[in-house]
Amino acid sequence: ACLTSPKSLKARGFIEVVKGRLMAAFDAAVYEIPLHTTTAVAPTAGMLKFTHPNSTWIWTGFAEGTNGIFMAGHDGTTGQIYKLTLNTAGVTTALTESAVNATMPTGEIINAITTYLGRFMGICTNRGLRVGQIDDNGDVSYGPLLFTNGDGGRCVTGFDRFFWVGAANAVDGFAGLYRVDLG
Repeated sequence: ACLTSPKSLKARGFIEVVKGRLMAAFDAAVYEIPLHTTTAVAPTAGMLKFTHPNSTWIWTGFAEGTNGIFMAGHDGTTGQIYKLTLNTAGVTTALTESAVNATMPTGEIINAITTYLGRFMGICTNRGLRVGQIDDNGDVSYGPLLFTNGDGGRCVTGFDRFFWVGAANAVDGFAGLYRVDLG
């Protein structure tokens, strides 16, 4: 399937597969795109799952939760993590309401998120990395910055007992990789 952006939407966006769903973000809007199609698909109002009330909002990442999909973004000043809750009714699973799940300190914006082992969330920000813990309700509580540098964390993934974090300005102005032990 090919995803096309209607001319009414700005070009800033990304797509990601989360919980078996193709999620797309264009500026302040989040869509769920059908996976089983052989033609180009343009996001429609029927695919729209959430629009942030702040028109300057930019989504930066999706991640899986035990009972929902986490979405991270910012307005240039404040970073937040939202959660779309999964609601199962009979055979059909649909995305429903969205709620703020975590807010970063003022001036700290989120570049990327991931979840790992169903209980940890890696939160890359413009200042560094925070590790969040996901409780049984799917709520996130995060700790202090584990490292800081001039550009923060850019991407994060989990493997073994570690978060691996890419940074553009990690060591003496060069790109680098941080390893964070979750144990």
